Amino acid sequence: MAVVLVPLLLGGCGGGSMFGTSTPASSGGATTTSSGPRGISDRISDFISGPKPPPPATAPGAPPPADIDCPSVAIRQGASTLSVVDPKVESSALGLRYQGTIVRTARECTVHDKMVTIRVGVQGRVIVGPAGGPGSVNVPLRYALVKEGIEPTPIYTKLYTIPVTLQAGENGTLYSHVEEAMTVPMPSLADFDNYVIYVGYDPQGAQNEQKKRPASRRR
Repeated sequence: MAVVLVPLLLGGCGGGSMFGTSTPASSGGATTTSSGPRGISDRISDFISGPKPPPPATAPGAPPPADIDCPSVAIRQGASTLSVVDPKVESSALGLRYQGTIVRTARECTVHDKMVTIRVGVQGRVIVGPAGGPGSVNVPLRYALVKEGIEPTPIYTKLYTIPVTLQAGENGTLYSHVEEAMTVPMPSLADFDNYVIYVGYDPQGAQNEQKKRPASRRR
């Protein structure tokens, strides 16, 4: 059965993706799905405090890595909820198959050789709607790093498509994902204070990327 993805907008709408465009990844970072909370909450809570590789060695006499405050994580306005709707049902409420929400986020920053790597973890939940049941749903999750100001400047953005499976008898399930690839040049500390990490569902961006793929194959 064909389905369409519709974001439940909390404010503002317009053409195209609200996050911009990027090369999508069908999988990436670390992704986990489960029917119970054990292991999922720990994934988000412990990915910072868990085992990490030792810090890179510095040359003798070199200054230690900068002690910085990692940018805060915010859920993009209008992108906190994902609805998967059966287009054959006139009522959007009765035609709701699955609904996704973002539950928790976490992040950490590491600076080395004038570059900063930001790891971002997201925990979400997918519940079954009136028209839903056992099956799989692809969750389009966007990460974006933006320098806020009078004219916000996008620094980094990436879209992931995360498969989430719901088993028979489940009313919902948790999933988690960790973005490992957000590495950008380290700005001045004053500019870094204006950086914000945005996360959210981006079905429009996923649809735009799908439309580009056939043209690429023809070329």
